[in-house]
This record gives sequence, structure tokens and C-alpha cells, in this order.
Amino acid sequence: STIDYEVKNSYEVGVSIKSGDVVKNVLVQILVIDVNDPPSIKDTTMSVRENEPVGTEVGMLAFYDQDGPNSGFRQNTFSLVGGDSSKFAIDATSGKITTRAVFDYEALPADKKYYTVKVQIIDNDGYKSLADVRINIVNVVETSVIVVTHAESGNGSFDKANPELPIK
Repeated sequence: STIDYEVKNSYEVGVSIKSGDVVKNVLVQILVIDVNDPPSIKDTTMSVRENEPVGTEVGMLAFYDQDGPNSGFRQNTFSLVGGDSSKFAIDATSGKITTRAVFDYEALPADKKYYTVKVQIIDNDGYKSLADVRINIVNVVETSVIVVTHAESGNGSFDKANPELPIK
């Protein structure tokens, strides 16, 4: 089996030492030294509603790092390194993705109602992992506002010769 500090940080081995007719049994403790394990992220899909203001949270990127939070190795940094990264931002410490634009579902091509960004996580030793994050733009039913600027009382009929004047 593999020796892994995060699973077990020490082992005890019984050793027998023989010198002539004398046998001495001792217990030896072997300490495992912790080394930096690389962080990893996986491709994922998130969604954001259209017409939301700049700075809207899209989601928090999940990551895996076998190093414990107090190990001294778990100092990871997130960044956007490709794709449609000009339209989004990522918090370097938490991995929270936010918008840098207001999106219009109807303005996007019918076959591409999403954006894709490439995210990198890197630790202090330079171990890194990359993932593609697809961000779907969600359509929102938009209501229309009708503004009446002029109204007159009448019977609801109008003069075909002059439709702007109601018949009284």
C-alpha cells in the first residue's frame, strides 16, 4: 500500500536484534514527512440569470486538495486563464465566480446560450490544475410596460376618417 501522511502520519515496526544467544525486541516508530499534494478542480457547469447586474455571483468553484488547512501547503490561488474570461471575474482565494457584464439571453445565438471560462488553481509550489467552466445564461420572462400618455373618455368607438378622435 501507499504511504500517505494525510492517511497515517506514523508507523510502528517491531524489530528483533540478535547478538549471540541474546535476542532483544524493540519497537521502532517511523514518522512520515508531509509533502505538498497538488490541488485539483474538475470541469463543471454553472448558471446565471440574464439582466442581473455586474458583480452577480455565478457560483463557488469546488476544488480538492488533500493537504489539510493547517498543513502550510494549502495556499491555493484561483485565476481565469482563457475562454470568455473578460466577461467574468474569480476571487483568487475563494474561487467565487462573478459577472463582469450584464447578459441578454435573447441577444445570444440560438445555439450558444452560454459562455465558457478556463479556470486554473495553483499552489505555492507551482502544482496546478485546469478546468473548463460552462456558464449557462438563463432566460427570464421580461414584462413589457405600456405607458399611456393621453386618454380621453368616450364610448370606445373612433372615427375612421380621424382615428385619433373618439366619437362622443
